[in-house]
Amino acid sequence: VPMDQNTAWGLSANKQYGVVSYLGTNSGEGLDFILGQKFMEMYYAVFDTDNSRVGFAYTEHTFSTYSP
Repeated sequence: VPMDQNTAWGLSANKQYGVVSYLGTNSGEGLDFILGQKFMEMYYAVFDTDNSRVGFAYTEHTFSTYSP
């Protein structure tokens, strides 16, 4: 959950939350995991669907630390 949405969901404003949920298929029969926002906001990601590949690069946020 993005921290700026915590209070809208009835959560504490200064905490980080993650969500674990059933994805609708058995393991190996669909999506086994989803890269979440907290991971994705730390990297620049390029999705090359023509060549079935994904690339990641560092950004200024990659090695930052969270401090409430």
